[in-house]
Amino acid sequence: MLIKSLYGREELTEQEFQFLYKIVPLARLVQSWTKLKADFAGVRSPAGVYASLLAAEMLLQSDYGRHPLAQDSYNRKYSNNLALIPAHKYWKGKGHEFEGVKYRAYKDWRDFAVDYSDFLSFSNEYVQVLKAPLLLEQVDKFSLTKPNPIEYNREVISIITLLGLEEFDNN
Repeated sequence: MLIKSLYGREELTEQEFQFLYKIVPLARLVQSWTKLKADFAGVRSPAGVYASLLAAEMLLQSDYGRHPLAQDSYNRKYSNNLALIPAHKYWKGKGHEFEGVKYRAYKDWRDFAVDYSDFLSFSNEYVQVLKAPLLLEQVDKFSLTKPNPIEYNREVISIITLLGLEEFDNN
């Protein structure tokens, strides 16, 4: 694997590397969509949500694709929820109950990417993330949306740094 040796990610298992290899282009796509959608919504976003933050979020939430809801299917129905986005009471799409929480389900990664970029771009909860011009500012603001922001911040920065994900950001 040329890319694996090029980027020096020997600390990952082969399964984790393969998942990362697929996640990075998806994260870059979602970054570009969050930029466009935020601008459409009237939120001045210098870059959208950075791909490195999105990739770290998906790696962390999905446990490198091992979480049951991040799989193609869960309980014989499609799932593909790479960021474990919960389903709120207005969610009209498919979903799964998991450990007492209802989560969104997606036919494929494309559907996930469309909804994830909408979720981030059109929710008031992420406006400050979108407005932040620097990666670390975005991580700080994104962390505030999590139940344990200090721990989340530390874990995401560790993943970004360890894997060198900032090189994939669209600036």
